[in-house]
Amino acid sequence: MVYLDILLIFVKSVVSMLITRGRLAHRSWRAELLFRFLKALFSASKEQPITWLRDRQEALNLPDATHKILFEKESIQGVDCLWCKPTTSAAISTIIVYFHGGGYVFGSVGSYKNVLTELALESNAWVLGVDYRLGPEHRFPAAQDDCLAVSQHILDHYSDFRVILAGDSAGGGLVLATYQSLLEINEGATPAALVLISPWLDPASQSSSMRDNEKTDLLDRELVERWGHLYLGDTPLNHPRVNFKEMDFSNPVDIYIQAASDEIFIDQIRAFSKRVQAAGVSVRLDEYPGLFHVFQILTPLLPEAKQAFSDMGRYIKGSE
Repeated sequence: MVYLDILLIFVKSVVSMLITRGRLAHRSWRAELLFRFLKALFSASKEQPITWLRDRQEALNLPDATHKILFEKESIQGVDCLWCKPTTSAAISTIIVYFHGGGYVFGSVGSYKNVLTELALESNAWVLGVDYRLGPEHRFPAAQDDCLAVSQHILDHYSDFRVILAGDSAGGGLVLATYQSLLEINEGATPAALVLISPWLDPASQSSSMRDNEKTDLLDRELVERWGHLYLGDTPLNHPRVNFKEMDFSNPVDIYIQAASDEIFIDQIRAFSKRVQAAGVSVRLDEYPGLFHVFQILTPLLPEAKQAFSDMGRYIKGSE
């Protein structure tokens, strides 16, 4: 049933391409087809329990360069994790701790192996994918607690490496929540840099892009409101571990952000970038026109995703 659903949604997306051939000026036909497929998948999930979406995402195993990567499972502080280590003989000096996206309610390191692989190869780094607990089975702050515990362990036990925290969408929020917690603990090492891919920064946002970009993005207000409620429950949307609109950057750290110009989160991402830059933070925001929320997960099917990881790799290697 899972694969039949995927096949039917894909066929409908192909048919829609033949009937309605419109697309954004900067969006390739390949990107448009993948966009329509994922948009339809997310739309269908609205009438289903969250396990429906989890099962279908797990079934979408995209190709990856696994022959160039050594995968090692490890439980760190009780959290299942996956090491992705390039088999190249080049010296490795960087560890990237990666928090996957999924609105705090779906996603896994297994479904992100293509992303972890691409990031490891482009950055010449060891990448550690973190399988943090998901809502609604494990509500706030379960994911934040897991990501903090793993990050503390890596910083404490790999002091010879430069450690970077990275994540996409809700995982980008987990990066910022983890960084805040590490500063509050006020002991031990902190990350050398933060890498955020289309981060979900303000669950309470009602900015114009949340409304105006619903047709050009995979996400819409109904989806993110549902996912937020499933994870947060009665937790306020302005809680400082999920809402970073007013985050304090008196302790600056290098930040690299990627976002799509036509996604619903773009207003909050631009506002965040401007605010932290004004606070004296070294921040770089790369925007990709015509694309959609976390298009990078479609590597290597989408050339634009491959290019984004190449840009990310150059930043990470150049910031050493």
